[in-house]
Parts: sequence; C-alpha cells; structure tokens
Amino acid sequence: MATTANKEQREFLDQAGRQMFRDLTDNPGAAIEVDPDLAEHMGAFEEKALTPEEAEDSSFDGEVVGE
Repeated sequence: MATTANKEQREFLDQAGRQMFRDLTDNPGAAIEVDPDLAEHMGAFEEKALTPEEAEDSSFDGEVVGE
C-alpha cells in the first residue's frame, strides 16, 4: 500500500501535469520547462538499462577471437 507521502506526491504531479496541459492548450507552440520528476511521472523516460540477467548473458566468456 502506498504511503500518504507517495499518494500526495502523485496527486501533486497529476495536478501539475493537468496544469501544464492547460497551459499548452492556451498557448499552442509555447516552450514550457518541465521538471524532471513531472516528466518521469508522465512517462517521458523509457528505461533502457540492462537487467542483471541480460548483463550476465552479454558478458565476456573468456574466449579470445583472432589470436
């Protein structure tokens, strides 16, 4: 279960996102700076890091090629 602080933070970010949408609707094409936390909350960042399993699968196996 989410803590109250997390719920409050999500509610704040939801409200900030709605306000940003209103600002963009009122001013199409405007450049609006977005806080990184808000951008992440809105899904702007895609995780591209390897999982530990992927990292192990791609690790060096000790075989030297070409020598």
